[in-house]
Amino acid sequence: MWGIGWLPGLNQGHDRPIAKVLGSGPGDDITGVLIVTSPPVPSTPANMRSVAELTGFSIMTVSRALRDHPRVKAETKATIKAAAGQLGYRPNPMVSALMTQRRSNRRQDYVATLALVHCLPDGAEFSENMRSFKAAVCEHANGLGFQVESFHLHEPGMTLNRLMEIIRARGIRGIIWEHFFSANNRLDHDFSDFACVIMGNTVVEPNFHQIESDRFAEMRLALDNLRSLGYRRIGYCSVRHIEISLNYKRLCAMLLEQSQTEPADRVPWLEVETFHNYENAVWDWLARNRPEVVVSQNKYVYGYIRRAGLRVPADIGFLHLGHHPSFKDFAGIDPNWNERGVIAVDRVVALLNQNEYGVPSAPLITYVDHRWAPGPSLRQVGPAREPLIQTLSSEQLLED
Repeated sequence: MWGIGWLPGLNQGHDRPIAKVLGSGPGDDITGVLIVTSPPVPSTPANMRSVAELTGFSIMTVSRALRDHPRVKAETKATIKAAAGQLGYRPNPMVSALMTQRRSNRRQDYVATLALVHCLPDGAEFSENMRSFKAAVCEHANGLGFQVESFHLHEPGMTLNRLMEIIRARGIRGIIWEHFFSANNRLDHDFSDFACVIMGNTVVEPNFHQIESDRFAEMRLALDNLRSLGYRRIGYCSVRHIEISLNYKRLCAMLLEQSQTEPADRVPWLEVETFHNYENAVWDWLARNRPEVVVSQNKYVYGYIRRAGLRVPADIGFLHLGHHPSFKDFAGIDPNWNERGVIAVDRVVALLNQNEYGVPSAPLITYVDHRWAPGPSLRQVGPAREPLIQTLSSEQLLED
């Protein structure tokens, strides 16, 4: 048999652990002893080569032992697995799946499965943008050799712990979390075995890598295009929980615009608590404030305006902040959910390839660019106005 012993403190000053295999004489019960001077703390993720170097076995033997190959002796398996555990070795799921595929000589491109978790309330309508996002995730993942399995966090009878049990049981390590309906959500679970990316910033704990849109810049792009069309009395209406989930970044851009607008042209912002009675609130707001154009996240506001007897764009303009290429009736800002899906897949796959699991120490926020989408709900109503925020030229910077 083999024995493993630790001699703390003798490895100081060395970049890697010192190991030595000692043989025993005839009649001894122990045929070998593996002595390691201190628990190794690798600067890079452990791999099969580092396990092989520590134990003295070949990489092939290490690979077979970690797969419980029947030709490897039980004592050798125990020694290798113990050393792998001390090194913190974790098999790369994509490499393992790929090698399994090659060994079985199956002609297919499958590598592993990613989880796409829907986080909206049960029964909530999936918008056109969210459907495009899911399609982009599946298409891009499939192109990289991954399958995508969808899960619903809030379906009847589902809990976070139950969901994670299902995902773990299916051998899934990479998870893409869609955005939540409300802000300040917490996911109370141990994610140390998973590589996660979340859409938006509606989860405050744990702090995963995020894929987001710059909501301030998004609103600025909308306002600058309205300025170019000559609009002055610009009205903004929204729902409270949406603004909270966006940290009021859109409203900040709107208030900056109004700070540079003549007082007579400033339109009070409409915020409603819920969608209940939203249409009547919009009608009252339109009658009292008479904006020249309405900016909104909700496409249904366009219908509210028309049912109020106003012609779009002859009487009033409309700009949608959640535009989709299928929306042909109005202009707006396309948040580019297709590209968000592609980037989310790339981010999760990179984490899996780099063996990076759990909550990151320095989470990354990736901002995906948005696009202006012209449409028939706007028209030129007056002389074009300059954008509020001008970009300085290199000559101006040099002059300063």
